[in-house]
Amino acid sequence: MSSQKALIVLQENSGKVPLPNTVSNSLHDVIYNVIDQLAETFENIKITLQSTTHYDVVHLLTDNLCTHSRLLYILISETKKKSRK
Repeated sequence: MSSQKALIVLQENSGKVPLPNTVSNSLHDVIYNVIDQLAETFENIKITLQSTTHYDVVHLLTDNLCTHSRLLYILISETKKKSRK
């Protein structure tokens, strides 16, 4: 009997990097958002590619999905899957 393996990835970063004082606050926000999105997208792709041979399912909890309630929901769902087999 083989066991289903699940990977749960919790990921949140602010995208904050030091910027020159000459950059306006509104441009700071745009730059931070772009960096945040690029970093998280890269990590999600990398994790998905690296985990395909090791895990049956990958749950990417990024940004708004990176919450205690979402983690709990996935843990319970994966546990129920295992108990049905």
